[in-house]
Parts: sequence; C-alpha cells; structure tokens
Amino acid sequence: MKVTKIYVVRVQARDEWGSRNLDEAFFKLEKAQKFIESRGDNPKQFSPYYYESSEYRYYIDKLSIHGKRR
Repeated sequence: MKVTKIYVVRVQARDEWGSRNLDEAFFKLEKAQKFIESRGDNPKQFSPYYYESSEYRYYIDKLSIHGKRR
C-alpha cells in the first residue's frame, strides 16, 4: 500500500479561539517551513512543526494518506 505524506499549514490568531487552515499544503516538510518563514509577521521557529509571531501561531500538521498502488 502506498503512503503519501502531506504537510498542512494551520494558523491560529493569538487573540482568537479556534484556528483557520490556510489553503496551503505541501509534500515536503521543508517547503511548509519555508512558506511559514516567508510570512510578513516574521514567525520564530520553536520546533519543526510549530512557529509563533506576535500575531499568530503556526502549526504544521502531517497527514498520511494510504492508498492502493496502481
């Protein structure tokens, strides 16, 4: 069975409850990280999957999709 990994960027405003997903997903963790690092609010990395700025918290969620090989 083939497994595809996708990294989805999730953003939470520091002054709100809940979070919103950006319409951004990547096949490589490094590309998701570079996307967050390019944001205008200059988020700081606290772990490979978590960033924070004065305005937002950024989470990278790793999804594994299992499918049959063709």
